[in-house]
Amino acid sequence: MYIFNRILFRLHFKSLRNALKYCIMIIKKSLFLLFLFLIITNVFAFNYTISFKGSGASTIVSNVIVQNMTKGITVTVPSGNVLNLTDQTTAVVKLTDNKESVSIYPNPIQTTATFIFTANNEGSTHINSYALDGKKVLRLTTQVSQGKNSFQLTLPTWIYMLQVQGNGYLYNAKAISQAATDCKPQIVFIGIDNETKPQKATAVGTTTMVYNTGDQLLYKGTSVSNATVIADKPTASKTVNFGFVVCEDADNTNHPIVTFGTQTWMVDSLKTTKYRNGNVIATTTSTAIPNDATAKYQWAYNKNERNVAMYGRLYTWWAATDTRSIAPTGWHVASDTEWTTLQTYLAANGYNYFGTTGNYIANSSGLFYSTGFYGYWLSATESSGTDVLYRYLYNNNYLLSKYYSPKSYGFSVRCVKD
Repeated sequence: MYIFNRILFRLHFKSLRNALKYCIMIIKKSLFLLFLFLIITNVFAFNYTISFKGSGASTIVSNVIVQNMTKGITVTVPSGNVLNLTDQTTAVVKLTDNKESVSIYPNPIQTTATFIFTANNEGSTHINSYALDGKKVLRLTTQVSQGKNSFQLTLPTWIYMLQVQGNGYLYNAKAISQAATDCKPQIVFIGIDNETKPQKATAVGTTTMVYNTGDQLLYKGTSVSNATVIADKPTASKTVNFGFVVCEDADNTNHPIVTFGTQTWMVDSLKTTKYRNGNVIATTTSTAIPNDATAKYQWAYNKNERNVAMYGRLYTWWAATDTRSIAPTGWHVASDTEWTTLQTYLAANGYNYFGTTGNYIANSSGLFYSTGFYGYWLSATESSGTDVLYRYLYNNNYLLSKYYSPKSYGFSVRCVKD
């Protein structure tokens, strides 16, 4: 009987121990799945990395002002920073460990990424990549030189930990891939920094903005003296190139520019008080300006010079079309045909108010009245011997409209690059 009881006790104890092990296993698995769910929830809350560069008149991008026109949000991206667009404020942003010595860019990875680490000494280096479940998906043993070593990294969709171990260093970095699930894991050497001494990898700063697919963004990139505006609706990580163009009037005012299709326009209205050759454009306080070739005048709105910075100056047609030219060198006052080209491009490329084709270029129901309620822009095109064609927008109407007016009236002026 004693032996029988001992056997029962041992069987009972073994069952309890196995049950306890099973419970612990279930708890661990549940915690792992919860952790995995939380991470994956954030992973597939997309993050697009937008970097910026300059070309043309300047390769320097001093800063970028980013406006989400759909949401009414504005952020400033300092020089050297990248823009992170995310569809939720808690989404995963750029993840790196040992930021001064190792980096992955972009992260999350859309197709491929650049993996950079600093080797303190030359010699053999081991690079391993592990999936979240612990499975090793990449292994590379290679000889590296002292300094910053760059590799091209490709990983299928998942979450990874990369480990780099070499002569006198050990780094870890997290990576999130949103590339195709069937792509082949791969790491390929790109190059080495030419510096003879170890250099710290520059940590790229990140400016984050909430963004949903289809939101209309405006990037205003500024160089030393030039500015370019670009409209965008990103669908992936990318590099935005600001093609800086000189648009300096006779008063040495540099105007920001924007390109739509084949046209490059001034973003703001002309402000110059001089013709291109340096001659002063006459001004007047008279309300009875003759409608003939003698009416070559410019003035500030409401005769208040403080309005010029925001609204530019007003010009009669006779001044705007004078052979001495009020436009910056390489530019000209837009014609009615060029206004039509702009209108057609905007309507055909989703820039209208309703997001459909059609001449619905303006926003509506603005908050300003009088100043800011109307916008009138002169064209260089005559309607008749005494009249000129112009375009106008109202803040309570969607249409970019066209009409005619006496040439002696004052209008804002936008110029187009030759």
